[in-house]
Amino acid sequence: MVPVTHRNVVRHTKTLQKHLTIPEYESSMSTSECESSTGGSLSKASVTITSQVHLPSPAEGGNVFLPLCSKPSTLKAAHENPTLIETYIRNALLETDEDIVIFIADGEVMESATMAMGNSKKKAAKTAARISTAIRTIVDDALVSISSRRIKGVIHWSEVVASKGYQAVFSELEEVVHSDSSEEAVKEIQVHVKTLVKNLFTQRVEKAKKQGLSLTNVFSGKGLELLPKERYHKRYRFLERSCILEISSILAGFEHNGQLFTEMRYLTNNPTGMSFIAECVQKIRDTLKSVAAYPTLKEAAAKTHGITFARWEATESASRCASRCPTPSLVSESESEQQAPRVMRKVTWGI
Repeated sequence: MVPVTHRNVVRHTKTLQKHLTIPEYESSMSTSECESSTGGSLSKASVTITSQVHLPSPAEGGNVFLPLCSKPSTLKAAHENPTLIETYIRNALLETDEDIVIFIADGEVMESATMAMGNSKKKAAKTAARISTAIRTIVDDALVSISSRRIKGVIHWSEVVASKGYQAVFSELEEVVHSDSSEEAVKEIQVHVKTLVKNLFTQRVEKAKKQGLSLTNVFSGKGLELLPKERYHKRYRFLERSCILEISSILAGFEHNGQLFTEMRYLTNNPTGMSFIAECVQKIRDTLKSVAAYPTLKEAAAKTHGITFARWEATESASRCASRCPTPSLVSESESEQQAPRVMRKVTWGI
């Protein structure tokens, strides 16, 4: 294992500061101020991971993928807890015996979700790319430290969409969602997807309100009816597309170097959104059983893949550090030989 040195963490700090340009995440103290406030350096506080199986996989032996969304909240969490992503990966190695791939969700799947909030395509693409680059740097550093043969690589959205298996599933699901068929099962799937979009949009509106921000829900409040103006329909379509993209990837699995990765371990402290997605996926699976067409989609949906939430918690010292100095912690040379971030093995079923 490569020790985590003072130089590496300083490099990590500079990378994060370069990419965290959104005002609400900018540090109020510089790195040097953080060092001086603690007499020269800060300890690298640990993080614990608690696993919660949300959707059990009916079959053992599936390869695992670890998704990391290219969104500000993910980078902010990694910024304030420098051991978070490494601990997340180590936890997966500890609790599973199969091969693992890290998936950095960027590209269209993230851009569409951001555009649903009113951002332009150019701005959404720029934000996703910037955050993706910063997260990739953190992941690469963690993998050097971990050095496990079971970790088969890091993939981005461009590799997902290049997969023929994914393309076939996405093509048929998109056709179902936009079909004008009178078949009852097709209509049910369309309702499942629209309900998912409404749940996710409502969640975002509620979160914005708690932060004192103004965000209009595109749904009128009367069932699944949208507000009449075209801009709301446009925002709905962006989030719907993001959902179709994500659902397709969950159903198809992730292909990488001839291997298929199907079991998700999702890093989150608020699994509400992914719970909505998992519920929609399960409803689509059930409904497809009575659909005559779409053979590729039906075959993929017949294979249930597991979803586990990896909840994380910083130690008390990390919390104090974050409140006092929200830049990445520095580790002194004397601490460079400390053991790797610790993980907690705990599984609870359901949610």
